[in-house]
Parts: sequence; structure tokens; C-alpha cells
Amino acid sequence: MALSAGWNQTGLGFVAEVQRPPDKFRARLITPPLHFSFQWRLMFDLRDTRNIHRANRFCLHFALQVAQGSKWEGRELRQLWIDRAREPAPRVDLPLIHHGIQESNEGYRVELWFPSQTLPGFDPSEHRRIGFNYDVEDERWGRQSLCLNPGFPTIYDPSLWQSLELHGDPGGSSAPKVTPRPSAPNRTRDDSSDASS
Repeated sequence: MALSAGWNQTGLGFVAEVQRPPDKFRARLITPPLHFSFQWRLMFDLRDTRNIHRANRFCLHFALQVAQGSKWEGRELRQLWIDRAREPAPRVDLPLIHHGIQESNEGYRVELWFPSQTLPGFDPSEHRRIGFNYDVEDERWGRQSLCLNPGFPTIYDPSLWQSLELHGDPGGSSAPKVTPRPSAPNRTRDDSSDASS
């Protein structure tokens, strides 16, 4: 999967491009079996606080899912609680978040745009670094994470996430740089449980 990102004062955008696997390719079995054909989870720490192991109010977790056996129109966007969080993040207005999927002979392209009002605490003029992680599960390819493998608690421990550096003019449009750390259509729903449960 190839991931690209961009930002300006009005929000953050992400595009994931997934190539179609060869006909004879079989993904490694995922246990327990997936109840969806595709899931993309994104986690943000809008203060990039590197020394905390439990999420605070600036840490957000979203999941975009496509139901098993459905076509792309069966997708659903959810905001999730982060397990073991010290304090919950505000609930955001999910219908404001744009999400779309385009399919082609080569694979598919997933787009997500988070307006600034859906990212409480997003302030690129004062905070140019954002903690970031993503986790993708695909019924054909299997699972891929930006950070460590699934044996580590990367879903709920912000100290294990990477950092996005917001380069460029806040009034324009720029692509953030990922910095490793040392050490029915358009349905939306809030959910207090983890997407994998």
C-alpha cells in the first residue's frame, strides 16, 4: 500500500492506493477471521506528546470499514474510543469527514479528508508535529501497520506512533513528512468499542 498525505489550515488529507494482488495470491490467514473486506484505522496525537503511554484528549482514533461481501458503497466511518485512555477525546461530527473509494483494474484508491473542526486541537500555526499511526487490514493482502507489528500495543499507546512534520506555508497546501520516533454510502457512526472487537 502506498500512502500520501497533505495539509493546510483547514485540515488533513490522506490517500491510500492498494494494488490488486495476482490471481493466485492468497493473504496469510488473519485470526479471528475478518468481518469486513477492508478496514483503515488512523490515529492522531495532535500534540505529539512522545512520553505518554495512555491517550489524552488530543488523541483521536478513526476507522473506515467496508462490510464483508458488500461493494464499496457499503462503507462506514466510525470514531473509536482508545483503550486505556487517560481522558476521552471529544466526539466529532463524523458527517463532515469526506471519505471516498475509487476502484480500477489495478486496484483501489481510498481518500479521507479531516476538516480542522473534526480534529480538536489541530493548530498548525503552533504545533507543527502530530503523532500518527495507521493500520490497514485487507481480505486479500492481510494486515499492514505504519509502526510496529500487531504484537505491540500500537493501537492505544501514543508513544509508539510516528510523527508527522507539517512542512510548508500554513496558508497553502503541503505534504507532511513522516519522522520515525527514537526508541449506505458515506455512513457514519460513533462507537465506544474498538473496531477489531
